[in-house]
Amino acid sequence: METSEDQIRVTISKSSSSSLLGYAIIGIGIIVVVVIFKKFGRK
Repeated sequence: METSEDQIRVTISKSSSSSLLGYAIIGIGIIVVVVIFKKFGRK
């Protein structure tokens, strides 16, 4: 039985490092925005 972590590793090994880096930056950016909204609230 595969966990989501195993699937992520497979996806990472299949995709190129440049596109993976782009997705990682986008993902981190979205997380940062969500954290900021939760901390300060929407004004």
